[in-house]
Amino acid sequence: NTRKRTYAFVRGEDRTPSCTILQKPDGNLTGNVHEIDEVLQEEWMKTFRLYDSYPAPSWEAFTTRYRHLFPGYMPYESPTFTAEMIQEALRHMSNDSSCGVDGWRVCELKCLPLQILERLAHLYNTVERTGMLPQALANGLITMLSKGEGLGAKDLRPITVTSVLYRIWSATRVK
Repeated sequence: NTRKRTYAFVRGEDRTPSCTILQKPDGNLTGNVHEIDEVLQEEWMKTFRLYDSYPAPSWEAFTTRYRHLFPGYMPYESPTFTAEMIQEALRHMSNDSSCGVDGWRVCELKCLPLQILERLAHLYNTVERTGMLPQALANGLITMLSKGEGLGAKDLRPITVTSVLYRIWSATRVK
């Protein structure tokens, strides 16, 4: 029930952070952002860097175990991006969606004329042709959301908020 408030915070409208107090492993509470960051990293890096403490499985072992699940080769042919495709993706996006680190909001993009969206379509087509994604679209903001109970690091879950421009591209291609 804090979704709108979280989005408002990410948009910069609500200055209340999603994690203001955290319970440290020793049971004490902290509101110090550096201590919170340290505790969260200590806990969550066990998940995100699973193979820091032991070797990763080899590719050979992986393919031996899962080869029967690999799909056959199928060339991917996608239509060239158009302004209309972008408008369609935007129609399905909520104005309440949070903006990403690039600062764009869905409601702002919905107001742009087709001529500007055509320029955005050209950017997407260039990205797909060259395989080079601008750094501004590759960045994501990671924030911690409460799972509902408790103040410990395990009681939170990380989410990544990507650029709205990236979300338009990915929503169109996933579709």
